[in-house]
Amino acid sequence: MENRKVKIEIINLKFSYEDKKDVLKNINLKIYENEIVSIIGENGCGKTTLLLCIGGLLKYEGKVLIDGEEFNEKLRRKIGFLFENPDDSIFMPRVYDDVIFGPKNFGIKGNYDEIVKKSLEKVNLTGFEERIPHHLSYGEKKRVALASILSYEPEIFLLDEPTLALSPIARKNFIELIKKIKGTKVIATHDLDLAYSISERIIVLNDGKIEKEILTFI
Repeated sequence: MENRKVKIEIINLKFSYEDKKDVLKNINLKIYENEIVSIIGENGCGKTTLLLCIGGLLKYEGKVLIDGEEFNEKLRRKIGFLFENPDDSIFMPRVYDDVIFGPKNFGIKGNYDEIVKKSLEKVNLTGFEERIPHHLSYGEKKRVALASILSYEPEIFLLDEPTLALSPIARKNFIELIKKIKGTKVIATHDLDLAYSISERIIVLNDGKIEKEILTFI
C-alpha cells in the first residue's frame, strides 16, 4: 500500500460526548485511495463516532486530513455518508427530490433529470423518481439513500451498518452495489461476513482504541 495515495489520515484523534468520556482515544490511521476498510467491534466501541468524525459531523481533538488537507467545508463534497437508518437521510416528498438534494446543495450544474435517472439506475431503482420515500420498503429506502450520495459523485464513502436489518436477498444485492461503487470506502459494521468478503483491511476497535488491524488478502 506504500505506493498508493493516502486519502484519509487520522492523527491523534480523540472524542468525548458530554455524557460519555473517551469514546475515541488517540486514533491514528491511514486509509488509501480506493481502499475498502471495515471497522468492527462491540456496540459502543466508537465505530459510528469514528465515521462521524471523518465526515466532519462532530467536533474532535486531533486531525483528520483528506488528501492532505485538514477537514474543511470545501472538502465536504468529497464525502458521502450513508447513515445506518435511511430515514435519517431521506426526507423529501419525492425520491427525485432526495436524490437531487446533494447536487443542488453543492451547486453542481447539469441536467438534473439525467443525474437522478443515472443515480437511480445505479441502485436498481429505475422509474422511482415520483415515488414517496416513506412508502418504500426498508431496503428500497437504503438504495434511495445511496443514490442520493452517488448523485454528487463523492470520492469517499462512509457507510454505517449498510447491511443491518436487510433481508438475505436485499443484503446480497446491497453488497453488490457497494462493490460496484468507485472510490474509497470505510464501513462500520457488525456484519463480519461483509467485512471479510469486501475489505482489504479490517480495523478492530475496542474501548475507543484500535486493538488490531487485519489484512484480508482479498
